[in-house]
Amino acid sequence: MHIIQKIAEEKIQEAIARGEFNDLPEQGKPYRLDGYLFEEPEKRIQRKLLKDHHFQPLPLTLRRKIDRHLEHLEEAITRYRTGYAQRLEAIVRAGNLELAYPPQEYWKFLSRHRRFLTHYLPIWLGVKTERRFQEAVREFKTFRQQALAALTQMVQELLEIVEEYDDEVMKFCIQERDFFRLETGFGIKQFQWWIKYFRNLFPGIEEDDG
Repeated sequence: MHIIQKIAEEKIQEAIARGEFNDLPEQGKPYRLDGYLFEEPEKRIQRKLLKDHHFQPLPLTLRRKIDRHLEHLEEAITRYRTGYAQRLEAIVRAGNLELAYPPQEYWKFLSRHRRFLTHYLPIWLGVKTERRFQEAVREFKTFRQQALAALTQMVQELLEIVEEYDDEVMKFCIQERDFFRLETGFGIKQFQWWIKYFRNLFPGIEEDDG
């Protein structure tokens, strides 16, 4: 051990014996290693600058964008489902109909609900001509069409982001592969170049061996 290191170690041990390191804020906790210490200095600086400025790779940004769109889609489905149920209930009230399931939870009885819409409701539409009933049905149909159009648009936007995400991930993987080849020399330096390099690095007794 170097004399300076030996003196420093002795001073540290003396301080420990005196209890000067007791009750430190992070005492007993593992030291946090963020990965920088094990990287090359140039890469360490680059990654620290990017991290300090909250830089995110495009694939990660797109992934988080996808997650947000999925959340918005779920919220929209819940919102439109509530509106759909309200308009279904308005039809039942306006026509004074009896429904075998609660309209507020129609999605739990979809098979019955489809039968009602395709078999029973058309019959009542031909019998009941009250303006209030007919308007409730029209409002139901309009709301459904608008909801489906809005949800379809959201899904289309989501799929476009997913496609962009897939492309960027593929580019990122290819770039990482090419970067590895550039760093190591694979893919750009010929096999004979390596043979010559090794022979120059490890010269033999017979210099005319090929």
